[in-house]
Amino acid sequence: SIRTTAYRVAGPAVEGPGVIASRRASETSSLWQLRALALARRGRHKEAALAALAFQAGAPEVAETSFVLARVYALCARAVSKETGPGLDADARARYTAQAILAIRSLARKEPSFFLQVFEPDVSALWDHPEMARIVDAARGAMAQKPKNAN
Repeated sequence: SIRTTAYRVAGPAVEGPGVIASRRASETSSLWQLRALALARRGRHKEAALAALAFQAGAPEVAETSFVLARVYALCARAVSKETGPGLDADARARYTAQAILAIRSLARKEPSFFLQVFEPDVSALWDHPEMARIVDAARGAMAQKPKNAN
């Protein structure tokens, strides 16, 4: 399967994006997703953000794509907040947070029921963001407006 192949080559894909370019088109989106999340979790936010852009370019416009992007950018923001010293990009955390919030907004539009579930720990840092309450309220309001099944 595509996912099995993606996981087999995921390690090399995380370490070098050239591996992704050598794969079939049907595999690249999963590999960019895995690369972006793995690098973000390792604190390699600049590389993770580039991988997220590549993932977004080849991924379908669905709720899962928005969710992955929110996770990657939230992890990037967390990684930047732990950095100190020379060369620190003071605006990077704000940019990553804004990108994560944008992805969360997109997720709320595409799949408002997501906000009725337990939330992913990768984006836990966003819960304190002032925009999150508005997004969640709007998503829950959209769910309340949907007609219930007649089952």
